[in-house]
Amino acid sequence: MNDDRPGDRTQPEQGSAATARERFEQTQEVHLDLREPVTREEVGVAPGEPGLILERAGGDRFLDVELTLPGGQVLDVPAIGVVFANDAGDPREAPVQNIIVNSVTEDVPSARAAVTAAVPVLGLDARAVDSFFDRLREGKGEDSGRVFLGPPLGYLRPSVEIFYRGSERRVAINYELSWDAPAPSATTSAAPA
Repeated sequence: MNDDRPGDRTQPEQGSAATARERFEQTQEVHLDLREPVTREEVGVAPGEPGLILERAGGDRFLDVELTLPGGQVLDVPAIGVVFANDAGDPREAPVQNIIVNSVTEDVPSARAAVTAAVPVLGLDARAVDSFFDRLREGKGEDSGRVFLGPPLGYLRPSVEIFYRGSERRVAINYELSWDAPAPSATTSAAPA
């Protein structure tokens, strides 16, 4: 069965999961093809719901998240959760516009390795990322956070947000991919004056 692999947006075989939510419930994996925007239906956002959160079942296992981006690059992240949301005024029927992959590492070197791996995929400024982690390593960022913006990747706007709490020694990392909602289609034309 290959319906959960990146790049395969075809209909799944009879009896197999049809949405990202259903595949996640079976496998604890999130594999999505984002070369085009995903729909609420493809993700599995229930009617009337503002979005969807997929979280790991237990505290000892990370989710396997693999997102194929425009241009074919793959963002591969071990995560504790994935959020599908939107920026609409009435979010209950709005299209998905954001995917946030939540990750956490137990220490600064692990966080640095994870974000550094995402630098070429998301087009982040490698020097800015290195500088931020150098400050943490030197003890100059006890309780700090930073957002790194990447250039547009097709229709996607990537960013990485990092939070470090010195007392906990853990680092939270949010990989966000956002895009504009499609314009509403014109179903009626203006009457002539």
